[in-house]
Amino acid sequence: MNMVVRKVTLQKPYRNLIDTDRKIIELIVSDKFITTTKVAEQIEKSRQTIATRIKELQEKGIVKRVGPDNGGYWEIIK
Repeated sequence: MNMVVRKVTLQKPYRNLIDTDRKIIELIVSDKFITTTKVAEQIEKSRQTIATRIKELQEKGIVKRVGPDNGGYWEIIK
């Protein structure tokens, strides 16, 4: 199943992020319920790479997971 990705204009705090991180944020904005597996497929990176990048985004206070891994969703904080 192909997802439609909306082009998102990122605010100034996000402009210094690496390309993969920006793409992750864009996908989360498009679908807050997206899984790391789906993000990996869309960006064509390994699931482990995406999990590592998301963990760093969480540590920077940019994204947050709300609820459990199964059934929760992503929230952009900044």
